[in-house]
Amino acid sequence: MKSGHGRLILRDGMDVPLDYCMAALKEGARRHGSLIGDLSKIDAGEFAYTIRYVPADDDEFTLLVTTFHDNYLTFVSDVVQSGYPHEEPERS
Repeated sequence: MKSGHGRLILRDGMDVPLDYCMAALKEGARRHGSLIGDLSKIDAGEFAYTIRYVPADDDEFTLLVTTFHDNYLTFVSDVVQSGYPHEEPERS
């Protein structure tokens, strides 16, 4: 597993500094792991959408939250290629 620091980017552009611990399921493809830090001020509804995470020492990727609490969340993700546009999900 790899660990470090980065930023969670919410849909409204809010930037939340969080530590990570993650592993790649297949080189350059899916990742899974945990983000650790203060999540208590984030509306739980944000976790129903795809969120971006930017590690300080790696490429940005989108993540899907699988579980969350006030001080950590767990996720699965596909890596976002550099320059890949971030698309918002359709809202109903």
